[in-house]
Amino acid sequence: MLNNELCLLKTTLQTLALPVSGQIRLVASDGTPVEALAAAFSATHQSIHMTACTKLTPQQARALARLDDQLAGVCRESAPPLASELAMRRSSEWRHVRTMAREALVHFRWPLEVPLSALIAGDGCLTKMHHGEIRRRGEHAAMYSDSYGGARC
Repeated sequence: MLNNELCLLKTTLQTLALPVSGQIRLVASDGTPVEALAAAFSATHQSIHMTACTKLTPQQARALARLDDQLAGVCRESAPPLASELAMRRSSEWRHVRTMAREALVHFRWPLEVPLSALIAGDGCLTKMHHGEIRRRGEHAAMYSDSYGGARC
C-alpha cells in the first residue's frame, strides 16, 4: 500500500513542478487545473501522512506540509480563481507552488520529469492514461525537459 501511495505522491509532485503548459496538458478538469492539482495533492498527502508519517524524514514531512499549506492558500485566496493558463502563468503564488514541488522532489530524491503514467482528473484523482494520451504526452516530454535544461533532481 505504501509503495502505491508514494508512487501517487511522486506523480502529483512531478505534475505540480511542471511548467504551466505541462500541467494544463496533464489535468483533465471541468473546474480549474489548480483546483484539480490541489485536490490530488491534498488527498495524496493525507494518505501518506496517515500511513507513512513515521517513515518520512523531517525534511520530507515539512516540505509536504508547507506545499499543502501553500496550495490551500492559493485556492482560498485567488480571486478570481486561477482558471486560465495565462492566469496560472502570471501568478507568483502558483510559481511558488511549482518551486515548492521541485524542492519536495529533491527531498525524496525523485527526478524532475514528466509523469507519463497518470492523468489527474477533475476531481483530483489520479487515473491511468489511455495509450494515445501517453504517446501524445510523450511527444511533449522533450519540450518540458528543455524547460528545465534537462536537469534531474
